[in-house]
Amino acid sequence: MSDSKDSKIRVDYVGGLIIRSRDPASLKTYYENFGMSFFEHEGSYYAGIETESGMTHFGILALEDTQPGAVGFNLRVNDFDAYIEELRAAHIEPTELPDGGEEGRFAEFVDPEGNRFSIWGD
Repeated sequence: MSDSKDSKIRVDYVGGLIIRSRDPASLKTYYENFGMSFFEHEGSYYAGIETESGMTHFGILALEDTQPGAVGFNLRVNDFDAYIEELRAAHIEPTELPDGGEEGRFAEFVDPEGNRFSIWGD
């Protein structure tokens, strides 16, 4: 990608962190010791961490055998379409680019070492 001084796109903050676990309930209990307050939804646990830049979502989800990694993250971006355009200009294509929902739009990527992450925008 181009130098951030020349680019109109930027990462605003880490929008979310997901940990996949063999025992989500036990891991939730562990992280509660750090002052996090979770809610449960369909066997997964979610918390929000308010920052100056915005809410960072933290999720503990069940690890499934088909998933290649136990940790994932997403980066909140200021201009989703411009970000995708600039990444494509650098020959970086998302592995998934689903339609957006009420929570925004996401594009999934896999880095050169196999780590999965996404960008998140409106």
